[in-house]
Amino acid sequence: AGRVPAERWPALEGYRLGRACLAARRWTEAQAAFETAVRADPDDRPSALMLERAKDLVARPPPEDWDGVWGLTDAA
Repeated sequence: AGRVPAERWPALEGYRLGRACLAARRWTEAQAAFETAVRADPDDRPSALMLERAKDLVARPPPEDWDGVWGLTDAA
């Protein structure tokens, strides 16, 4: 109990690294880290969501004063 199976570590590490890169505004590195996480576990929905966000940040970087908050702009 409380242990993470070894096969989950690549996905978890990719997610952790991706979040750190986002916080540092390193969008391309974040995208690569989330891609690693999704390759390691295609069912990892949080990593897949963050991958899409990272791709968006690479394509359209936010202003320097962006606080990291994502707002809903379209109804799904």
